[in-house]
Amino acid sequence: MNKHLQLLTQYQDVFLCVCANRSLARAAQQLGITKSAVSQIISRLESSLGFMLFDRSRRPLLETAEAAALRGQLESSKGQLEQLLIELQSRNAIRPRIGIGSIESISQSCGIELIEELSQKSRQIDMMLGTVVSLFDLLSKGSIDVMFSWCSLASKGHVKEIPFLEQSNVIVIAKSKAANLDLTAPNKDVFRELCTCGLPMIVHPNFTFFPESVPAMLNARGYSFPRKFGIDGNLLQIELAAKGIGWCITQPLCFYPHLEFLDDVVLIPAQGLKRVIRLVSLANTPQTPADITLEAVRAIFSRRILPAIHRVMPPSVLCRLL
Repeated sequence: MNKHLQLLTQYQDVFLCVCANRSLARAAQQLGITKSAVSQIISRLESSLGFMLFDRSRRPLLETAEAAALRGQLESSKGQLEQLLIELQSRNAIRPRIGIGSIESISQSCGIELIEELSQKSRQIDMMLGTVVSLFDLLSKGSIDVMFSWCSLASKGHVKEIPFLEQSNVIVIAKSKAANLDLTAPNKDVFRELCTCGLPMIVHPNFTFFPESVPAMLNARGYSFPRKFGIDGNLLQIELAAKGIGWCITQPLCFYPHLEFLDDVVLIPAQGLKRVIRLVSLANTPQTPADITLEAVRAIFSRRILPAIHRVMPPSVLCRLL
């Protein structure tokens, strides 16, 4: 084997990790080695290959054109090899291991049923629960194969997103507090009343920076709510709304596991505010885990979840498979 190719093969994981993180320090932390060791490996590769891999004067690091071409070829080759391995295992009745990152709404609505479905098609299932941010970190490190996300991660680069569920947002407010609201009014009038009703808006505290977050969408439409409670967790948000302590905006899938509160609240369609749940995997990696997971979750939603949601939600609320 060519000595330059041999060195590249030896250190390709370090090179790809630096490409993904665009930082020597973050790559070192992810690999469990020192920043100095990462820097020395990259310098050694550059010396052996005869060209620069990164512009180290830029922050974050900037790939050279040569590094980008090299990364693309390595990722493609690695993905093809992993796909071949999965196919060979499948032929020999060795089912794949599937690592899934699940957000709260998915795990609460169909987590058990999803594991049951996947158990027929995999030899091992690891389901990790977390936020979109924490799950993407696990996906980037290779700790999971796929993850569910309620917002787009395309800006992160090197990802494949499959939209599979589109749903409207729904205002949740206690019946006792909704008595003075005109529920037949356009949303803009309902939101104006909510701005001045004295009840706090209950929101997730950590994700207001995502464009798809409820506060971001409302701010973009010019609504400002003087009182807000930052409450993490769908159940707690809905229960606080049901008790008349505040009001919240949620989605049908988030409300579905908590139907015990249905008699205590009014559900008002938030027209024009929609959210898409996606199945996300890294680009140039085997798609078998993603394909198996998508097939299973689609079957569960078609068979049980969507019919149940449509029975309890107002007719104009959207919740459909894509």
